[in-house]
Amino acid sequence: MRDYNETMGSPYMLGALSPANQAAMTRNVSQQTITLPQQPNWRGNQVAPGMWGPREGLEILPMNSMAGGSIVTFDANNSQGGFQARPQRPFRCERLLVSVGRQGTSAIGPLVLAQGIYVGTKLQQLQLGEFDLEVFTSNAFGVRMALDCADPGIEVTIALRLAGTLTGTDKILVGAQWLGSSLM
Repeated sequence: MRDYNETMGSPYMLGALSPANQAAMTRNVSQQTITLPQQPNWRGNQVAPGMWGPREGLEILPMNSMAGGSIVTFDANNSQGGFQARPQRPFRCERLLVSVGRQGTSAIGPLVLAQGIYVGTKLQQLQLGEFDLEVFTSNAFGVRMALDCADPGIEVTIALRLAGTLTGTDKILVGAQWLGSSLM
């Protein structure tokens, strides 16, 4: 039967140094550093070609209706609804964009009220209360916010209520999305 040294070779043959040679090698080695060229500006936060380091990006987070789809529909039979989103990367909501479409004569007067904006279980307002969601339409100015960061899997929710009544086939359609910062 062969022993380990016959099969694999002597440890000295595999590149290991004898204690005497190892001591001699460490005495003669000087500390040298290699200076690498500076990373070009166009690479930004790129660690290597095709590999990016952590960075912050500005992205959109679509809100989905709690009833399904991306639009909350208010009609004569439905005066409540809401939006929710579950980001896949850490995301901080900064600007709510809302679009409201009205169909019919009784849809002109009622207000769409938000009953609260939540990140997880935390209310993102100074106090609990309702506010007009149409304040955040696309032509609004000075309505930027800085909500708490929603980690992956944490829901961002907005509960809605219609203040007023709709008759017949009249409808109010509401869509929403967030603009904000994410870690990429």
